[in-house]
Amino acid sequence: MTTTADLAPDQQIARLLPPGFSEYRSVIVFNRDRHLTAAEIRCYLQELVGLLGMTLAASPGIVTGWCEHGLAGWAHITTSGIELMGYPQPDGTETVTVGINSCRDYDLAAAAALTATTFGVADGHLTTVRILTLLGSRP
Repeated sequence: MTTTADLAPDQQIARLLPPGFSEYRSVIVFNRDRHLTAAEIRCYLQELVGLLGMTLAASPGIVTGWCEHGLAGWAHITTSGIELMGYPQPDGTETVTVGINSCRDYDLAAAAALTATTFGVADGHLTTVRILTLLGSRP
């Protein structure tokens, strides 16, 4: 008999998921010359949720004082959540991460394109990574 301890970490988690359940996680990272505003974050999260065909469970929230001086936003969607975090840098720029977590797959390239357009990120200056795809066992 195989136990979850005999499996790699990602297989352990997948084995614990309900039958037919999947989880998808991605991160988009970029730098910009100015800091995020609460209005930018809210607008972007609402637009991203719509673009990906997801449904907001509540209006996007904003957290002030993230990493002492930055802003963060959270969109609670019916299939999980999307967070955006701004990390102010000593040189006045800001590193921004967008994490997309959902039990339904989505178009990461479309999310990256919207992110680049919204925040004026030049070609080649935005990084996307699909960090986790877990497919639960099928019934």
